[in-house]
Amino acid sequence: MIVTITAYKRPALLQRCLESVACAASPGRPFSVLVSLDWYSKEMTERMSDAVIASGLTGVQIVRHGSRAGVANHPRWVLNTVVRMGHRRVIALEEDTIVAPDAFVFADWALDQREFQFVNLADHKRKQVAHHTATMRVHEDWELRSPYGWAFTAGFWHALEPEWNGKIRLPYGWDWQLSHLCYREGWRSLTPEVARVYNTGREEGTYDTPDNWDRTQKDVRLCDEIPGRYEIVRAGERPDPPDWVKEEMRP
Repeated sequence: MIVTITAYKRPALLQRCLESVACAASPGRPFSVLVSLDWYSKEMTERMSDAVIASGLTGVQIVRHGSRAGVANHPRWVLNTVVRMGHRRVIALEEDTIVAPDAFVFADWALDQREFQFVNLADHKRKQVAHHTATMRVHEDWELRSPYGWAFTAGFWHALEPEWNGKIRLPYGWDWQLSHLCYREGWRSLTPEVARVYNTGREEGTYDTPDNWDRTQKDVRLCDEIPGRYEIVRAGERPDPPDWVKEEMRP
């Protein structure tokens, strides 16, 4: 398993992300960490590298994209890179993400549920539910809940990558495209009832959609314990696609 972190000129947030990764429990198998820097000046590259060292997490591999790819295509490049390196399980984060103590244990368990195509680390429908018991509920889902924390296998990546929409085709980018494909292709995901990731970029005003942050993410509470077990909550029939999916699917 490998944890990838795409980074965009925010060294303080990258350090905070890596510190949370360092505190996360191991899923019982080795995992490595790779930080991918989008292209920018030599000075900023050095500052980002210093943030990795300051986090105290050792063994982090740093790669740098050869040109500016941006948030639309940088993730595609790094995810292609790690799959080609031979990694079979991938947890994809962004630099402004904090992970829960059991984030990797949960992701590893969820990827073992082979009837589902990928795993969300954001919470179910972005609604917090007080559910701190020995068993943590995990919901059958048909969407990517957040691009800043999710997990998948190399096999699923081979199906997704040819469909990647790097904001070339309107009206949405790759994360919206993945949710659309779930309805079109019948792909399903697993989504925890309580979040395993928390986005700090929106909170600190360094994300490009602060209004969306205020509406959907401000009160997210991160899971702070390691449950004894996880339990899948079946949704039954697939829900009706959202209006934006219906609009895109019209002839």
